Amino acid sequence: MKNYIVLPAILMLSTPLMASVTVDNMQVESGKVKQKPFNLIVTFKDKNIHNSLLLDPKLESVLKKEAQLSSMSLSSVKYKYNVSSAIDTAYGTAKMISLSNDHNLKFSHQRSMALGADLIQVNTLSSLEAQQLVLKLLASGDFENVMIDTPVSKQNYNDPYFDKQIYFQPRTLTNHYGQDYVKMRELTVNNLGRKIRIGVADTGYFPHEDIGELIEGYDFVTSEDALLAEPEIRDNDPTDLAFLADGTLCHDGHGLSVAGLIAAESNNGVGVTGAVDSNNVEMVYSRVLDCFGNGNTSNTLDAVAWMSGESVPGVPDIKQKVDVINLSLGGSSATGCDEYRQAIYSKARESGVVVVVAAGNSNTDAETFLPAACNDVITVGATEFDGSKASFSNFGEHIDVMAAGSSVWMLSSDEFSEQLYFRGSGTSMATPNIVAGVSNLLLTYNHLTPLQVEEMLIANGQGYTHNSLCGQLGCGSGAVDMGNIMDAIPSLPTINKYTKVHRYEDYNSEDKTQWLTQMDKFTNVCNTVKYTWGQLGGITDNITYKLYMLENDKMVYKETVNSPQKIYDQTLDIVVGVQACSQGACGNIVQMSGPVSKPNYCNTESAI
Repeated sequence: MKNYIVLPAILMLSTPLMASVTVDNMQVESGKVKQKPFNLIVTFKDKNIHNSLLLDPKLESVLKKEAQLSSMSLSSVKYKYNVSSAIDTAYGTAKMISLSNDHNLKFSHQRSMALGADLIQVNTLSSLEAQQLVLKLLASGDFENVMIDTPVSKQNYNDPYFDKQIYFQPRTLTNHYGQDYVKMRELTVNNLGRKIRIGVADTGYFPHEDIGELIEGYDFVTSEDALLAEPEIRDNDPTDLAFLADGTLCHDGHGLSVAGLIAAESNNGVGVTGAVDSNNVEMVYSRVLDCFGNGNTSNTLDAVAWMSGESVPGVPDIKQKVDVINLSLGGSSATGCDEYRQAIYSKARESGVVVVVAAGNSNTDAETFLPAACNDVITVGATEFDGSKASFSNFGEHIDVMAAGSSVWMLSSDEFSEQLYFRGSGTSMATPNIVAGVSNLLLTYNHLTPLQVEEMLIANGQGYTHNSLCGQLGCGSGAVDMGNIMDAIPSLPTINKYTKVHRYEDYNSEDKTQWLTQMDKFTNVCNTVKYTWGQLGGITDNITYKLYMLENDKMVYKETVNSPQKIYDQTLDIVVGVQACSQGACGNIVQMSGPVSKPNYCNTESAI
């Protein structure tokens, strides 16, 4: 397994030099910060508050006019519109004033809702503050429920090949390929205050009707191949094009295909839909593979360092480091990730850059493929239409997550057939899909570290059965549910996902059974249960979890932990409760119950 150092989350607000920008829900104008409102959907425990706020002044004015036009009494019209109440409005207004004073924020009632809920507008500075406010309100004891009123929309794409990109849709019984990129795009909000910068180290940039113009890049390729008209040297033109000695042009197109999967223009009436809105993206191209698709490690490592903001001798510094790097490339190595190579990727992560790499297409253990076997990168395997491991995809403990990578529609630049779109397969195609997911996450939640991004991706994998090919060979946590991952941070106050499994559930081989036999002499291995919860996957700043156990029909507090997982040596039917907390305010207690599957050893008489 990969070893990681847990780094604290730091909120980084990047403010470009312009008259007005939006940064993490703040409006910044000439150095001044203006608050923008959030709406909260709340249910007060004191029902008189809701009843007193049923009739706001605007609605009352409308109802008075209807009463006059319909010759009905005002009380009858109020009854018709479900706003009859004997509680004076001043009662609820006083509560709004009290909340404003208690939290030093302006609370204002917008309207009443069904089932006794109310829509409250609150002025606060950031989405993070809003989440913390939700926890504080829940902890106050005044509310039954508090949630943020998140935006929803329907996106209709007029790109002709969109209907063929079925991995954009949710996973269902009939669509095992689904990863719900549609929902991810709908929930993505640009809180960076700028476009996200995505680096693609590949064959370079090439113009296409469905991709944006070249913004920035560099050509790292050096070659004296006899087929070339003249030797290639490094320069600031990363275009995927070379002249051959026979007078023809040479072009590969792999980098174009990768870039299109990430950020092909949408709703432009042509081609495919990118997994991230191209209007929010600046693509930075590093040409590290020549027009024949060949390259070397040194050029790739220079490109990664350059895109991460490091200085490379002989190359002008990048204008601004990228946020995410896509590496749909690699090579075999029997010696693993050497020290210098690892140092490049570790430095990128230290600089806050997320590096996503392809697992390789040899249907073998990824431990022999680089950079997939390195630490501090996110390694991506590919799935088939039925959700299983693609026949070509590498596998093993170095795989972090999977993504759609079989018969994926993408951009082409075949100058001979004039074919602009085609279907292709490979972990090269799966990797940019994860890059797009990372980019959407970082756009919306710009305080996340690369490690936290990786943990969230892994925590939201769709999983697979233990007897499947992935279960036997290793496919990380499976294909990522991109719709779920966008709900991870907004749902912090409410834990809506957990697992309860036997710690040694799949220890059924002869060797592992013998190991359990020996371990059982020191501890009761058959009563060891592992609990995981939430959608974050790892330690997050300012978030802790209180753990409880059900005793005599009451949840009894046991301990507080920082990581969203815990292993207990208890009877298998014990009910463990978990409660997410931030800065002293906690959400509801979720009871994690259910059966577990024991290893075969625990079903034998010798283990009883």
